[in-house]
Amino acid sequence: MPEEVPCLALAGSSRDWLAPSCGEPDEEQQVTLARMLAAQKEDQRCHYIRDKMDQNKHSRFSETKEGLLVRVAPLVGAVQVYAPFILRQDLLRLEHNVVRAGHPGVNRTYASIRRHYYWESMAVDVYD
Repeated sequence: MPEEVPCLALAGSSRDWLAPSCGEPDEEQQVTLARMLAAQKEDQRCHYIRDKMDQNKHSRFSETKEGLLVRVAPLVGAVQVYAPFILRQDLLRLEHNVVRAGHPGVNRTYASIRRHYYWESMAVDVYD
C-alpha cells in the first residue's frame, strides 16, 4: 500500500496510526474539580441556588465537603454536579466525542451526561 494512503495498521506495528479524534484530550477541555469549583464560584445561577438552598432545608441541592454544588436526582437518587453555564459546552463536547462510543446520538448523550451532571436546560442543549 502506498505511504500517502492513510490506513489503520495493527496496534504496536511499525505503521501504527491513530485517528485524529483518538489522540490525547486537550488539557484545556478537561473539566477538573478545580475548574468546576472556580466556574461555580463565578456563576450567578450557582449563587442563586446556594441562597435558596440556605433558605430551604428540604432542597434537592447541597454542597460537598469540597464546596461543589450538587443535587440528588428525583427519580433515581443519583448525585449530579450542577454544571455552570461556562462549562456546559465542554461537557457536551467531551461526552459526545467519546471515540469508543461511536456516534451516541441525542438520547445516549443525554443519558450519559445526566448520570453525573445537571442543569435546567440540559435536554434542550443536548438536542441542539
